[in-house]
Amino acid sequence: MQRGAGLSLYMLAARARARQTGSPLAPPASVSPDPQGNIWLVVQRPESLMAARVLVTRLRAMGVTAPVLLGLTFAHRLDGEALPGCTVVRRLRDTPRAIHALIAEARPAVILLIGDTLWPTLLTLGHEAGARLLVAAHAAPALPGGWGLWPGLFSRLAGMIDRVFVADPRDREALRMSGLGDAQVEVSGPMGSSVGAVPCNDAERAVLSEQLRLRPVWLALGVPQAEDAAVIAAHGAALRLSHRLVLLLHPDDPARGAALRAQLSPRFAVAQRSRDEPLGPDIQVYLADTEEERGLWYRLATICYMGGSFSDTGSLRDPMEPAALGAAVVHGPQSGPHAEAFRQLRLRGGTLAVARTSQLGAAISRLIEPNQAAQLAQAAWEVTSAGASASDRVAEAIVEALAEGKAKQ
Repeated sequence: MQRGAGLSLYMLAARARARQTGSPLAPPASVSPDPQGNIWLVVQRPESLMAARVLVTRLRAMGVTAPVLLGLTFAHRLDGEALPGCTVVRRLRDTPRAIHALIAEARPAVILLIGDTLWPTLLTLGHEAGARLLVAAHAAPALPGGWGLWPGLFSRLAGMIDRVFVADPRDREALRMSGLGDAQVEVSGPMGSSVGAVPCNDAERAVLSEQLRLRPVWLALGVPQAEDAAVIAAHGAALRLSHRLVLLLHPDDPARGAALRAQLSPRFAVAQRSRDEPLGPDIQVYLADTEEERGLWYRLATICYMGGSFSDTGSLRDPMEPAALGAAVVHGPQSGPHAEAFRQLRLRGGTLAVARTSQLGAAISRLIEPNQAAQLAQAAWEVTSAGASASDRVAEAIVEALAEGKAKQ
């Protein structure tokens, strides 16, 4: 297929722009070719990084061992999110030199663009190299800048793309009107951003459940020191409505457990997990000051406040984690690194957003009512289930593309 005037002009402009801005050339991928064919995921937004991570996890579970090149258009340290078998390239741009170098090095069999902006250079050079081209978008993908006005450019690129996954049926109709065929566009919903249910020790869960004896429980997860007062005040307010209510207080730093106990003891009956104290019938606050027991707290609580969501950092935990285990999610205005997960939950009514810390107590009091919490939790669970299905569908398409590419060899 000839590139045409529009594609040629776009690449010339991209090359000139790279020279003017001094955009760094992406470093060599150092990915060795694999018999299954290498996979290249291009992630355009930080909030989609978790979805990419889930997708790789799904592929590994399906037995795909092919190396994955993860191209990020932004700087990201990937703290705690390193993926086995992945090579990361940061600050990737849609420039001919960078894309050509990576394709020559990695020789991808499948390229998946995760984002809403089509990259003409990536799609063209990938197509010419024989890679299968997939796009997973939140909305109907479009060309960058004003290039969508160039006659025939979108339709030429559309002829190169094997499959586009979109979140909404309206996006499918928009793409059909732009020139993509019915077989090219699939409504999958947004890909999931949680790798699955966080595990827990079932024996410990049984012991604590017996100690609670069906008392109402809410969890304040990953609470920074700046939010301690707000959480404590919220619990005091909610206790006036339900005197049997228990707060599982999970601090952002378990080392703060002793100081929190000293702060809480004059007002509440407190037990401390790190001291292996029982959760007796008089306990009002249980300090969950241990590492890596989130799965246990999620399963015991019907309500989960995402700590940090009133702070500058935002919530450092994925709200899909408690949502997947049936907890009603409450949060402040700051999403932090999980903005996409919060957005998906809000769109389906799967969270209760609180604008000010002074409103947190009223929110918890409202959700103590079983029907209120159940409605929120059900909506959130549906989001997590749909996201898992979408991730599985995209993973299946990658496996199919790898098989088709291998059959042509």
